[in-house]
Amino acid sequence: MKVQRRPTEDGFVLITALWLLLLCGSVVALTMARNSSRAQVVRTEATELQQRLDFEAAIDTIVADLVVQGPASPWAQLPSEGPVTVDGRTLHVAISSEAGRLDLNSGDIATIDRALQGLGAAGSDRAAFRTAIEGTRADGKRFMGFSDAAPILALLHSLPCPARWFTLYSGLTQPDETQTDDELARAMGRTGSSGFGRQPMKPGTPLRLNLQHPDGSSLQTIIRVGGPNRPYDVLHWARSIQC
Repeated sequence: MKVQRRPTEDGFVLITALWLLLLCGSVVALTMARNSSRAQVVRTEATELQQRLDFEAAIDTIVADLVVQGPASPWAQLPSEGPVTVDGRTLHVAISSEAGRLDLNSGDIATIDRALQGLGAAGSDRAAFRTAIEGTRADGKRFMGFSDAAPILALLHSLPCPARWFTLYSGLTQPDETQTDDELARAMGRTGSSGFGRQPMKPGTPLRLNLQHPDGSSLQTIIRVGGPNRPYDVLHWARSIQC
C-alpha cells in the first residue's frame, strides 16, 4: 500500500535540508578562514625569523672581519657604513662608537647639562632631566643606574631624537672627543676642529650598529667585540632604529 506524504512534510524536509546546507557551508567557510589566518601567522613568523637570521649573519660577518683583519678592516674606522650581503640579500649597515656619546650612568652631570643647553634643550627639560639623573644614580650609599634609556630621554620634549647623543654603555665620565660627532662636539663647547673624521676603533669600545634590511625592516643593536666566551656580547637589541 503506497503511503502519500502530506505537503507540509515535504516542506519540512526541504527546510531541514536547506538549513543543513547552510550549516555545512558555514563550517567550511569558518575552517577556511581559520586556515587562512593560521597560514598568514606562519608566513609572518617565517618572515620575522628570516629577518633575524639575516641581521645576525650580517653582524657575524662584520665581527669576523674585525677579528681577522683588525685595524685593516674597513669597519674598524669609525664611523663607517656600507653593504653586507647575506644569501643574495643586501643589508645596509652604519656603525658608530658609544664612546662618543654622553653616558647616562657614568657621565659628568654638569657636562651633560652643558651639552643639552648647547643642543637647544628647553630649560624645563634640562631641569627635569638633571633631577631624574641625580635621583636615579644614588639611593643613600647604593648606586643605581639606568637599564633603559627610553623613560628619561622622553623628558627631552624639546629635542628631536635625543637617543643619538646618549648611551648606557661607554662607562666614561666624558665622551671621547675623537669619537664625538660634530653637533655634539659644538654643543659641548669644543673649539678647534669641528670634524674629527673617521678614527680607528679602540679595543673594547661598545659599537652601535644600525642595520636596514632590503624588505624595509630595521635593527639597532649595541655590541662589544671580544666577549669573554664568544666573539661579541650584545648589550642592546631593538627591532627598530631610534634615530
